[in-house]
Amino acid sequence: MNTRKIAKGKFRIASFALTALVFALTACGGGSNGNNNGTNAAEEGNYVFKVASLNTNATSLDSASVGLAKGFFEEEGVTLENAGDIQVPQYVSALQQGAIDAVLLMTSDGVAAVDNGADIVSVAGGMDVTEEKPHMIYLVNEDSPLRYGDGISGKKVGIAAIGGCMAGFPLEYARQIGVADPKAEVELITSPENTLVDSLRAGTFDIVGLHILPSQVEKLYPGTRILFTDYDLFGDKGGDIDWYVKRSLLEENPDAVRAFVAGIAKTNNWINENTEEAMDVYRGLVPEINEDFYRAAHFAEDGLLYEDHIQLWIDLFGSGTNIQDLVIKNLKPGDVFTNEYNPNSGR
Repeated sequence: MNTRKIAKGKFRIASFALTALVFALTACGGGSNGNNNGTNAAEEGNYVFKVASLNTNATSLDSASVGLAKGFFEEEGVTLENAGDIQVPQYVSALQQGAIDAVLLMTSDGVAAVDNGADIVSVAGGMDVTEEKPHMIYLVNEDSPLRYGDGISGKKVGIAAIGGCMAGFPLEYARQIGVADPKAEVELITSPENTLVDSLRAGTFDIVGLHILPSQVEKLYPGTRILFTDYDLFGDKGGDIDWYVKRSLLEENPDAVRAFVAGIAKTNNWINENTEEAMDVYRGLVPEINEDFYRAAHFAEDGLLYEDHIQLWIDLFGSGTNIQDLVIKNLKPGDVFTNEYNPNSGR
């Protein structure tokens, strides 16, 4: 039996399903429900932005919740309104339909959504990465023969979802070490993230991808070690998570966008400079923190976005070797992001 062909077939089905899902989310979200408060300024000059899932993440500090608690949005005349719990796969459609006014998306997912017709744009940087705080790490068992730079053709890679970051990183790792056709050579298998390490230890997977920090590995998962992180592959460019709004909002109420982005920028800088205090603030907002996994990411300084970070994912999707292929062959970073509404962009 040709296992390579089977693996390739599995990947193609998953990749097609991802593209179909993104297209479905963006296509169904074309209309507004007419209640997009972010486009309207109240008489006192207050801008209301509906965002999802405030004060609910038990493992990772939520910057919007902290910025709201510290008054950084209020200083800019912005009120954040909790739109309730919305699942990540529904973020794009919820944004386009007006259920939310701003949302955090992984840059890869934002590029994919715009490429598939979503009329959204990134206006502020959210989380970015450093060597100590990458977006994702990929683990192997301590006794695994695999070392950084070794080939992973034919290896089983466990990930939580066939999405831009989770699948994109191992495929790019394979490409960087010389695999000509990563989608054919690397077998990606999905499993709930909280079961991945158990499956790794049981030998079901050779490698697993997790959203934890390198400093947490020894305590949380003894007997495992890091094979690579997204920082190893891209430096600080590949793991960003950015704030998106409907593109129409830029014309309908640019002042609201400027105020929101200013609040994001203040929040990001304060958290980076006062990380421990920020973590304590968030502890006081969430009913129950999972201290074993609790972490604070690094946040984009001044809320600024960078063209080369966007271009990286456009290039990856245009290469034919990554998780999906571009629909818009001439997609440009300017189609995906703008710093025009950031008060720090001229500095």
